[in-house]
Amino acid sequence: MSPIIIYIGAFAAAVMTLMTGFGVGTVLTPIFTFFFEVQIAILMVAVIHFSNNLFKLYLFRKHVNKEIILKFGLL
Repeated sequence: MSPIIIYIGAFAAAVMTLMTGFGVGTVLTPIFTFFFEVQIAILMVAVIHFSNNLFKLYLFRKHVNKEIILKFGLL
């Protein structure tokens, strides 16, 4: 039962984050800490958060202003 809850929670958090811009950490941290130690849960949330950001960058790659990214990257 626990993997199903984790999968559903991760998917719901990813969809919510795509629509609102936040939510992965807020939703997944309590779910993961219910099943794993706190340190492991935080690491897992960080990996999922990073992967989700890469996916969003891929989805919106045509709308990214490269000049702004270069300016932020140089600062």
